[in-house]
Amino acid sequence: MGKEDPVIGDASSSGQIIRQTLQDVDWGNEAEIMLIDLLLGTGEPQQTLLTAGLIDAVLLVTTPQDLSWLDGGRSLDLFRRHNVPLLGRVGNMASLECPHCGERIDIAASDRSEWPLAELEELGLFPLEAGTVGLLSDDRSRRYGERRARKWRDSCCASFASRS
Repeated sequence: MGKEDPVIGDASSSGQIIRQTLQDVDWGNEAEIMLIDLLLGTGEPQQTLLTAGLIDAVLLVTTPQDLSWLDGGRSLDLFRRHNVPLLGRVGNMASLECPHCGERIDIAASDRSEWPLAELEELGLFPLEAGTVGLLSDDRSRRYGERRARKWRDSCCASFASRS
């Protein structure tokens, strides 16, 4: 397979692949938390993982677009119907910092207080950072990701521990 060749998988098998990976890989005795990044919605991976009983809790991550909040509302409903604990919500690319004065600028323009996702506790907001795109393309991305992960762990992951 070449660098530019598309990887085309069967959408109906994505949940099965995730389930098999979770069950067949020896994750060792040290893994306490495993995060699986899925698109918001009610698709195949979510259905398979719910049916197999492999989801212990859910953290919903949204972006400022209305479509993200609509899909997030669908996810919220799905997980509630299956009695899966909802840890809260994190906003990704929810704001940006003015490069001149440092003031936070919220990207979402509409009031979402009446949306279903607004019921969830907001555990954190990650700003859109101009340097992120460039970092994703070079060797600094790993170090940057590690710093961001530590910062996130120290700030909003503490609330996970207090709930368990």
